[in-house]
Amino acid sequence: MTDRIPERQEFLSDLIVNFVEGGPYSWFGVRKYAWYFPDLAGGTAVPGPGGGPNAYAEIRIDPEGGEPSDETLTHWRPLTVETIATGFEKLKAGPIAGLNEEYRARLIGSDATNDAGELDINDVDIIVQAALLGEIVYA
Repeated sequence: MTDRIPERQEFLSDLIVNFVEGGPYSWFGVRKYAWYFPDLAGGTAVPGPGGGPNAYAEIRIDPEGGEPSDETLTHWRPLTVETIATGFEKLKAGPIAGLNEEYRARLIGSDATNDAGELDINDVDIIVQAALLGEIVYA
């Protein structure tokens, strides 16, 4: 696990919650979802570093809400703060197929300030696709 400042850990955890709870699940299935925020009751995840926020789940690519057409994509993958951080790193590394440059620059700006306030489910969806697929397939 990478050492992060508390604001960064909270930012990345917030995005996982946004993704799992805010999405229509059109291209992925979710299981083993859990979250923890020190100031909220009800979380079941293991606390993050220093007792701070944390969130995680497992997702599986599941286009059309049915069975994935490519058997190599049917395995469950972890969705962690590391996954979200990887998505941002891929966005910063250069152009991403299926994503225009203005949109990419806006996401990178939110990453630089750890500000999830301007990001919605569609934005987080893009970050997760960049992390897991290396391109934007499901728009």
